[in-house]
Amino acid sequence: MGLLLSIVTPQRAVLETEVDSVVAPGAEGEFGVLPEHEAFLTPLRPGVVRYQGGGGSGRVAVASGFAEVSGERVTILVQTAESSDEVDREQAEAERAEAEEALRYAGTGADDAERARLEERRDLAQARLDAS
Repeated sequence: MGLLLSIVTPQRAVLETEVDSVVAPGAEGEFGVLPEHEAFLTPLRPGVVRYQGGGGSGRVAVASGFAEVSGERVTILVQTAESSDEVDREQAEAERAEAEEALRYAGTGADDAERARLEERRDLAQARLDAS
């Protein structure tokens, strides 16, 4: 028996499919989930969720959020998510460049919250590029 993977944003259900394995970008580093995995809840950082199953594989760029593993289910709850075929590479490259420029411009004068927001924006743009 496989895992049921659900990726959900406040606006829509991005993906719901049965898979054999999932790799996700945890706040402390990537983690993998296989069937019969121990239950846990963890924060996510912007990155790429990779999955395999049903004779294929896929990639979804996700913003920060949470992952819940329970029983034979993996639920990813994030602010935004895009499957690899939804990513506009030109737009993602422009967003990454803008975020990097804003980080350089802010320099060391930015407060921690502003710097974290800009880094997350840059990391999400990079995740979109990595997923495409």
